[in-house]
Amino acid sequence: MANQLGRCKQYKNHLDLALLDSSGKKIGEFRLKPNRILWASKGQKVWRGKSLRRFKKFMEDGGKQTT
Repeated sequence: MANQLGRCKQYKNHLDLALLDSSGKKIGEFRLKPNRILWASKGQKVWRGKSLRRFKKFMEDGGKQTT
């Protein structure tokens, strides 16, 4: 089974999505903001992120195309 999204919490200015491994254990969390996408590994208090413009370029230049 592939990684999956778990708990999703919506706030006034962002959306948090938990990412789970195949056994259902949380491995990290995405935070989507109007102008940024952020990532924090499980147990980390530091968020790492990119602007949506840079994330879009990163995905278009190096992301694997899927259907």
